[in-house]
Formats: sequence, C-alpha cells, structure tokens
Amino acid sequence: MRFQRLINSPTLEFYRVNEKDLYDPAFGYLLIYDKREPAELKDFTVF
Repeated sequence: MRFQRLINSPTLEFYRVNEKDLYDPAFGYLLIYDKREPAELKDFTVF
C-alpha cells in the first residue's frame, strides 16, 4: 500500500491510497480528523 498525503493541516489529514504505485488508480481514500482534545473511551465505540 502507498499513501499519498493530499491535505495536511493542524486538524485534518487526507490521503489517497494506492495498491502498488502512486500512478495506479486510487484504491481508496483515508480521512483523519484530530479534535485536539484528550481521547476518552467513548470515542472508540466504533472499533
């Protein structure tokens, strides 16, 4: 898997995921949002 960062800010990161090479069609996308707060157990109920 190859991760290409498209957006990088203090609270948000957005990646394009490719299976082998950066020039292959996108395998998927990954969005990471940071609330900038301490984590609590209730934040991880989905997992």
